[in-house]
Amino acid sequence: MTTNKGCLELIKSLFGAAEPVAEWPYSMKDSLLSPTEISFYHVLASTVNEQVVICPKVGLKDLLFITKRYKSRDYYKYFGRISQKHVDFVLCEPKSMQPIVAIELDDRSHDKTSRSKRDAVVDQIFSAAGLPLLRIAAAKTYNTSELTAILAPYLQRGKAQSAAPAAAPVDQSSPPNCPRCGIPMVVRTATKGANAGQQFYGCSNYPDCREIVRIE
Repeated sequence: MTTNKGCLELIKSLFGAAEPVAEWPYSMKDSLLSPTEISFYHVLASTVNEQVVICPKVGLKDLLFITKRYKSRDYYKYFGRISQKHVDFVLCEPKSMQPIVAIELDDRSHDKTSRSKRDAVVDQIFSAAGLPLLRIAAAKTYNTSELTAILAPYLQRGKAQSAAPAAAPVDQSSPPNCPRCGIPMVVRTATKGANAGQQFYGCSNYPDCREIVRIE
């Protein structure tokens, strides 16, 4: 078995050569979720069945992105607002894994002034991104009928996203703005698949945004 000396040198530079790996202070948690979150997860899973994929503990920096309008200006200010935050659950459309709705399970800790301020910022972030965020009060038991009624509009939205047709073609002489990001799209060429060699408009924020518009 060969050893990658480059990786070993990197590890030594980060952690020091004197400390054996066996003594590093890492251990696996018993569960990814707290008991309260596990209880809600099972109710949520039985409610949505296989209509969506449930992703727990999603970091906002993995869920959202900073559009190129701000990448050269105040990027770190906006990134700092999402870099250390996560949301309890995200429901995604199964085929594309596109987020449909996020869920925060609010327990008593959310009543604290500091947490309320954080929650207000998170609410504004989701509003700006155009991704719905539901806040559901943590409880010992949940009314599945009520939860079904709350989630129904978002599950329908997920089905509509999956069945949505491609954007109408446009004249190549007038580059459109991305319907999601509002910034000019760029001409790209498909490199594989049935449309290989064909040109189309793609969002400048690709791969974070995958919106496309066909060219006539």
